[in-house]
Amino acid sequence: MCVCVCRTQLWLALARLESYDNARKVLNKAREHIPTDRQIWITAAKLEEANGNTSMVDKIVERGALVSVLLVTSI
Repeated sequence: MCVCVCRTQLWLALARLESYDNARKVLNKAREHIPTDRQIWITAAKLEEANGNTSMVDKIVERGALVSVLLVTSI
């Protein structure tokens, strides 16, 4: 359990250190590597909201919810 949590925290820490554009790239990579981690999806949505990109907030939330549903139904 700690391995996944630690990995998530590393991705999020890296995103916090970056500019907006680079933080988006970091969070996109994080979602590729750990698609089930809600914190990464939420952080990506918050980043977009903080930068006035409200249209992306809904898309990110919808995609995150879809990934969760797909993963639950595949179990």
